[in-house]
Order: sequence, then structure tokens, then C-alpha cells
Amino acid sequence: MLGLRGSSVHSRHALCLACGQRTVYGRADDDRPRAWCINDASQDGDTSAPIRYNGPRLYLLPNN
Repeated sequence: MLGLRGSSVHSRHALCLACGQRTVYGRADDDRPRAWCINDASQDGDTSAPIRYNGPRLYLLPNN
């Protein structure tokens, strides 16, 4: 069905690479897994947007 997504989950063991807090949530969609930090103080240095992890950046999270 179109439009249905899985719920987001708190990745309590993953630290955000920008703020160092355990504030990372994610969604494991089959076609586009991604994660994001919910800390308001955490911003992408290039765009000043909230931190998002997708593609190759997503796989850095379990290693920190």
C-alpha cells in the first residue's frame, strides 16, 4: 500500500556524531533507511539543518 510507513524507533545505543547525545531516531524502510537527531542544538555544519543520517552516513552510527 502506498503512503504507509513503519514507525520511527529510538536508537538508544547510537550517539549522534554532531552533539554526542543519545537522541537518534530512525526508520528502517526497505528502500531508504534513515536516521535523525532530535536534539535542537544539533545542526549540520554545511546546511545548518537538523542532522540527518542516510546513505553512507547511516552506517557510521553503530560504530561510535
